[in-house]
Amino acid sequence: MPSTHFTTGEILKDLANLGATIVLAWAYWGRADRHRKATILDDGRLSFSRNRRAIIAWFLISGWFAWGTVDQWRHAHGVMDFFQATMLTLISVYILLDFPGNILAGPDGLEQVFWIGRNRFILWNEIVEINTGDKISMIKIKSGNSVTIVHSWLLPDHARLLWEIQQHCADELPPEFPGEPMTGPDSVEA
Repeated sequence: MPSTHFTTGEILKDLANLGATIVLAWAYWGRADRHRKATILDDGRLSFSRNRRAIIAWFLISGWFAWGTVDQWRHAHGVMDFFQATMLTLISVYILLDFPGNILAGPDGLEQVFWIGRNRFILWNEIVEINTGDKISMIKIKSGNSVTIVHSWLLPDHARLLWEIQQHCADELPPEFPGEPMTGPDSVEA
């Protein structure tokens, strides 16, 4: 019969693992620094991208789950172990693919650049729908050919993206757009 007593070392190790997981999750899923602004790239486009803290946390979380997945598969012996290993594999793949793409705003349109997967591009004159969401800070931009670019709460400078949309699409927007604060070109970091 296995012992149900835990040593102090095992408890401290488990608490350290839990603490590291919480810190990494906060660093990754925490709001993009509220006061961080879009940056101007050398070619003149605006870049709405994650901060370095979130990028490093994403790599660490991906590595953490990859290690846990491999370890779980190595030690799986029963049906429940295989189920847990499968679920951990699915979570690992989700985290790997979850990283939001940078959004680049240029004179021709918007481009969402992903690390893994296809990039998305919408010309300014192809935008047919802009949904700013009611309860969460998210902007969904759709084109006539079903391409969607999402500026989630994980990316900075929500207000500046709304201003860019208004500047390039003013003729096609309803008069009440956007219904929330916007900031102009003085809000970027060089």
